[in-house]
Amino acid sequence: MESSYTYNATDGKCKAGSNSAATSTGFEDVPANNEGALMMAVANHPVSVAVDEDDMTFQFYSGEVMTSSCITDLDHGIAAIGYGKTSDVTSYWLMKNSWGTTWGEDG
Repeated sequence: MESSYTYNATDGKCKAGSNSAATSTGFEDVPANNEGALMMAVANHPVSVAVDEDDMTFQFYSGEVMTSSCITDLDHGIAAIGYGKTSDVTSYWLMKNSWGTTWGEDG
C-alpha cells in the first residue's frame, strides 16, 4: 500500500481511485479501553487506533518497545497489526504508521 500511495508530508489532492491498493469487506467495532477485545480483533485483521502524535517519544520512535503514559489527547490514526511479549515478558502492540519506512522499524 505504501508504494501505491506514498506519504509525503505535504497538503495535496486526494488520488482516490487512481490505484486500488486494498479493499474492505467489512468492519468490527472494538469497545474503547478493552484490551482483550482489541487483541481478538487484531488477531483477525488490522485495526485502526488513535494515538497522541504530538508526543516526542512517538514522533522520533526508532525501535524497541516504546513506553508512554496513558494519554487522552488523541490526534493521529495508526494501524494495530499485532501484539506480543518481549523476553522479559513486557507486553507490546505492533503498529504500522503512515509516515513511510523511516519511522520506527521500517514504518
